[in-house]
Amino acid sequence: MDDAVNIVALRGVRGMIADKMQKSLHEAAQLTHHAQADVSSLISMKERLSSAGTKVSIEDLIMHVVCSVLGRHPHMNGVVQGKEVHLHEQIHLSMAMALRGNLLVAPAIFNASQKQLAELREARQDLSARAKTNKLTVPEMTNGTFTISNLGLSRVHHFTPILNTPQIALLGIG
Repeated sequence: MDDAVNIVALRGVRGMIADKMQKSLHEAAQLTHHAQADVSSLISMKERLSSAGTKVSIEDLIMHVVCSVLGRHPHMNGVVQGKEVHLHEQIHLSMAMALRGNLLVAPAIFNASQKQLAELREARQDLSARAKTNKLTVPEMTNGTFTISNLGLSRVHHFTPILNTPQIALLGIG
């Protein structure tokens, strides 16, 4: 007997995302490490920049730091193609974004490591606005090399994000 009150069809973008997540869980090794980090320096930096008239979010600062770290650890910035890992010199940073209707997308900021902090913020805000109006391009949705999934504004402390295949790594923040 089906006691469902409401049925939501997995078609279109919702279906594609569901298929991709299921494929990731089936085909990619999912490994999660949990660690705590002292973010007081990020908070201080945000306050200093704010006092100087520059508005940034903690997420903007995290993007900037992740680009720096990936520059020092290029073995984490890549995608699987067939039976090969293709490491990328350029960092195309995907940002997981929750949309209305429990939909999650992760569009990429291309060449993120070459952008200044203000440019990263502007690019993230642009992707977010276009994601809400279904205006993202296929390359933005499929050509990222590393993903950040940030639940830091929620009450979640730890979670296991699903790898955004074919990418080889992601950072989940609680």
